[in-house]
Amino acid sequence: MTCDRSPKRCVDLRTNKLNCGRCGKSCQYSEVCCNGYCVNPMFDKRHCGGCFKKCNKGRSCGYGM
Repeated sequence: MTCDRSPKRCVDLRTNKLNCGRCGKSCQYSEVCCNGYCVNPMFDKRHCGGCFKKCNKGRSCGYGM
């Protein structure tokens, strides 16, 4: 997908932090773009420490661990 007007460059809307899910949608500083959604890998149970690193059942995510 081409999001920038000048210079034109292609971005992956699934992983690009400045164009997450759609052109121009930026993730916050502490977030990463996982499959088009901004998530906080420090505390997100489905993306603990990085995209798609799911916590074990009954466990919580603390500081990406």
